[in-house]
Amino acid sequence: MQTPGASVMPIDESESHADDRRTIGGESRVGGESRVGGSGPGGSAGAAPACSIAASLGIVGDRWTILILRDAFRGLRRFDEFRRDLDIPRAVLAERLRRLVEHGVMVKRAYQERPTRYEYRLTRMGLELSPILVSLMQWGDRWLSEDGAPTLLVHEVCGTEVDLGFHCFTCERDFSPTEITSRPGHPERGPDSPDPYPASPGPSSPGPSSPGVAALESASPDHPDPIADHVRENNA
Repeated sequence: MQTPGASVMPIDESESHADDRRTIGGESRVGGESRVGGSGPGGSAGAAPACSIAASLGIVGDRWTILILRDAFRGLRRFDEFRRDLDIPRAVLAERLRRLVEHGVMVKRAYQERPTRYEYRLTRMGLELSPILVSLMQWGDRWLSEDGAPTLLVHEVCGTEVDLGFHCFTCERDFSPTEITSRPGHPERGPDSPDPYPASPGPSSPGPSSPGVAALESASPDHPDPIADHVRENNA
């Protein structure tokens, strides 16, 4: 799936970017009647259980970070590329990139010596933010763009426009947000869990201009990544 390549949104550089860690979760119903509890990422004593949405916002919950990730999916990697495209203050960009690397969303790699210069690439953790950015982009297209979508996302293989939704593989049908409920639990993804982005060679080989290809990079050479391997093989 390709990811947002929309034009840069106007940004007020005076805007405060302090982490918003107020509770958003604890909902017993999504899309219908909901009951929200807790006052922080983990909720207060006797309140709703910890919310993964609130925890995620602690990492990617401000405008600059979202736009940096959008540019990373478009193929930008280097500090000056981000700075020029976003017109972002250097100190702010440095801090956002540091946090993304610190939390494992991006990896910092040297691409030049004397002087040493670095580029920033998405890890698997970062890659899995793709549906969130696509959904946010399409929500803005639908509700905030009077003239329609400024950029369309399509399946690279066939050119069909990308559209996100919910599908139940048990019922074998699509469903709406009003049909989602929640239940307590802390499931863990083990090594045998299905890969949400399995490597599946298609009829066409992704080229260097593909945002997903340009952005993808394994977090560690010691941990083989089948997606990164597939990308490298097709770009060899």
